[in-house]
Amino acid sequence: MAGDSLQRLGPWPKGINNRVRETMVPRNQLRAATNVDIDRSGIPQRRAGTTQVFAGTRLHSLFADASFDWMLASNNDALTAYDTGLVPTVLRAGLTPYQPLSYAAINGEVYWTNGFDCGKVTAQGVAVPWGVEKPLGTPNAASTAAGAFTAGAYQVALTYLTLDGEEGGSTLATIVVVPEGGGIQLTQIPQPVDMRIVAARAYVTTPNGEVLYWLRDIPVGMTSVSLAWGPLGKALETQWLSPMPPGQIVRYGNGRLWVASGNVVWYSEPLHYGQVRAARNFMTFSDEVVVMEYPNEGDGSGLFVATRQRPNKPGRTYFIAGQNPKDAQLRIVHPYGAVKGTGATVPGIWFDPQLGGNVAYWMDDDGVPCLGLAGGTIRPLTTETYLAPDAESGATLVREINGQRQVLTNLRGTSVNQAAASDVAVATVTRNGLTT
Repeated sequence: MAGDSLQRLGPWPKGINNRVRETMVPRNQLRAATNVDIDRSGIPQRRAGTTQVFAGTRLHSLFADASFDWMLASNNDALTAYDTGLVPTVLRAGLTPYQPLSYAAINGEVYWTNGFDCGKVTAQGVAVPWGVEKPLGTPNAASTAAGAFTAGAYQVALTYLTLDGEEGGSTLATIVVVPEGGGIQLTQIPQPVDMRIVAARAYVTTPNGEVLYWLRDIPVGMTSVSLAWGPLGKALETQWLSPMPPGQIVRYGNGRLWVASGNVVWYSEPLHYGQVRAARNFMTFSDEVVVMEYPNEGDGSGLFVATRQRPNKPGRTYFIAGQNPKDAQLRIVHPYGAVKGTGATVPGIWFDPQLGGNVAYWMDDDGVPCLGLAGGTIRPLTTETYLAPDAESGATLVREINGQRQVLTNLRGTSVNQAAASDVAVATVTRNGLTT
């Protein structure tokens, strides 16, 4: 098709239709569109070509966000940052090969995981672990003759503290019986591995009490210290916490980090991103979680979770309603699962001027792009007109370019969707001089 003849075709405001035979496609729809963009009015435009700007080895899992002046990707099994000039900086080498990365941006930092490895990229572009390790083992604790304590039994526990104030889980509390006016001597204080940690924070109860309160910080390198009574600070908030496990998906929602690991969804304590109360902060599903999105905050907020379809075992899409996962209501909201990796969060007005805030988006395993709205409402977008091919996995790109807002889903390992209409094959066969 030469010149500008493409511009004289259409319009096709209703987009593609592969649910009816090609001889029955309505005039305002088309059968297929390859390498063209179609705007809301149905006018096609030639899709821009591509130019290679960077060559990598096993380059995948690109992350970019307007709030960051760099982007991330896995290049040659290394988490790599690229500045605006595409100059690469390796942040962490030795990632598990061929595993796609998932990202979640929180307060100027990016949490990432690939199912085997995990970490965080700070606002300064430094790769660090997510969460804070807890002390390995408990220190020896004994009473001393001096320290101004009131006589009684005291519990003592330690946490680790980073320079930026992030605190990890605590040791098991040790009970020490202290005489009137005495104190507590700690020896064999465990030392951290993470170089970000600057101090161990000591917590004690009141005499014969149950709640642990901050007493003092002990600089890294000190293996023994005498604790004397003084003003008590905040109560211990991170008891029983530990760094979250890696998973295939990581998302942020309602003050928590959410990680899907196999068929288990873990969630952090509020504002303690990357740290989990492993004995209770999880939900188990019947199959692998392949899409997980938390699009909104406040009223109607919740987590969409879609599981994988297996032979003779359909996937399902769930909604976890409520702002406190411990009291959340879990229900099935869609009878299909999703294509692995196709989840994204998109501004609702991109699809409907009446939709405020963000919506969840994914390709379900029936080949229909779907929206997840507030309260768990599902809006299939093309059930009556278009079905994508069956696929093993995919990825979704959300972008706005040249005035067009686009949600592009790329599918991998595709096969013919048997629910779509097949086209008529027309052939001319000549045998022995006879044409049929």
